[in-house]
Amino acid sequence: MDLFVFGNIISGNISVGNDDIEIISTDKATIRTNFPVISRIDGEYCENESELMIKTSSKKFKVAIP
Repeated sequence: MDLFVFGNIISGNISVGNDDIEIISTDKATIRTNFPVISRIDGEYCENESELMIKTSSKKFKVAIP
């Protein structure tokens, strides 16, 4: 992945049909890296982690539709 694609991902300007991106739908995921990295998942700052465990929670998000 080049710096241009990375910049588009960070700014939210990436198209779904881009070959550099793979979208995987799941309820939970574990992301492992070879070295600690700084990341931000759903607005939460994670500093120097080499393993991130992510899961969705149906009780944390409520939507009211009139």
